[in-house]
Amino acid sequence: DQRTMIPFIKRANATATASGHPIRLFMTPWSPPAWMKIPVNGVQAMDGSAQPNGLLQEYMQSWALYYVKFIKAYKESGVDIWGLTVQNEPEYAAPWEACTYNATYESLFVANYLGPFIRSEFPDLVMMGYDHNRDDIYSYASTLYANETTKKYLDGIAFHWYLSNQLYNVNKTHWLDTNKFVLATEGCNCPGVELGNWERAENYGRDIIADLNFYSVGWMDWNLVLNTIGGPNHVQNYCDAMIIADVLKQQIYIQPSFYYMGQISKFVPPGSVRIASSGHITFNTPVGQAPYVQNSFNVIASACNGAPNQLWNSSWGSGVTVGLTSSEMCLDVENWDTDNGANVQVYQCGDSQSNQHWTLNSSTGEITSSLDGKCLDVQDFSTESGANIQMWDCTGGSNQKWEVLGDGTVKSISSGLCLTSGWSAFQHVAFLTPEGKTVLIVMNSSDNDLSFSIEDKQILGQLVSTHIKAHAIQTYSW
Repeated sequence: DQRTMIPFIKRANATATASGHPIRLFMTPWSPPAWMKIPVNGVQAMDGSAQPNGLLQEYMQSWALYYVKFIKAYKESGVDIWGLTVQNEPEYAAPWEACTYNATYESLFVANYLGPFIRSEFPDLVMMGYDHNRDDIYSYASTLYANETTKKYLDGIAFHWYLSNQLYNVNKTHWLDTNKFVLATEGCNCPGVELGNWERAENYGRDIIADLNFYSVGWMDWNLVLNTIGGPNHVQNYCDAMIIADVLKQQIYIQPSFYYMGQISKFVPPGSVRIASSGHITFNTPVGQAPYVQNSFNVIASACNGAPNQLWNSSWGSGVTVGLTSSEMCLDVENWDTDNGANVQVYQCGDSQSNQHWTLNSSTGEITSSLDGKCLDVQDFSTESGANIQMWDCTGGSNQKWEVLGDGTVKSISSGLCLTSGWSAFQHVAFLTPEGKTVLIVMNSSDNDLSFSIEDKQILGQLVSTHIKAHAIQTYSW
């Protein structure tokens, strides 16, 4: 730390501070010392973890004190720590440094040890819980916030981008307590390095825009710079980065992802506030397969935009399959679940699968599953873009009524939002900056150039008719 990390951080922060935006550093522990951990097969080690919890309870106090001493040591070396997460990926007993916590155990650690220690020494330091993938963010945060003492100490919930696109869980977590925040603290393209890969850059753009639209207050890459194989890494967990350094040649390569990140971070300064934006695109030529839709992608209600991942192909008779246009993915009740609250996803279309057969009642607007007769339902009557779609006993509620339009979109009567799965080919997010500028970021991940108009309701008029090239990202400000 003293030989390389701290000098590097101080130089970087000096440069950032000179530009008017000092770096905010947060710490994320991966493993306690081996002697503090529950043995696995009789062995205590920093790599790996016992499950469901890896930290010995009798060492919770010692481990919390370790955080305090680490923060103090850095401060004495001239580096201030802005915040921390309790544990990196607490649900993963990884083959590298790891320590699992279920939500109840993490809550116990925060409420009785870490929270009191940190608040007594660093009252303004930001504390974040969870710090794992979107699939469990809501359930984990719900448990943390259910303990009022834990909730008092936590400022927000951190999450990662891996394994799931369940943005509705981020949305729901925000609404658990709007005085807390949600923050995307890690994303990374793996495995290895792929120089000049623009698809990986688009992965960044899609995820950043989506997370910011669903209340994340920021977004962070895992790595600033890596070598040409995606390391160094002592367990060969090689990944990509925005900057690749060839140590032997003393050269650096700027990856396409650098420019996607820069397109947002350059024009959206700290202190900006996301504002509502909506868009509709008419695709004049076929875009091919509905973009970025995979098995098990969730189905949500989101703003109607005419993109292929909102166009459903069905005759809408009795007991018919409903598939995404130009795709082999069908509307599907996950895991043949017949309970209320069963999740709805898209999955490879199959023959004679009752969990993929649907009936539209044109007189009531209800869409029912042949699996159990339950209704397609907008969870919690939500009118927020990103609301999850589930199955529920038919009640006649407006959140179970749908309108099927001529272009294939399926619109919720209660919210006016459209049935959606996967990433949209046309994404956008808007902000009001501290200087009072409106910033609109638009991304096109389709194979076609797209034309659209920009309107600002605050100034009551159309600003400009414009276009965006295929596979491009653009920023507008006024």
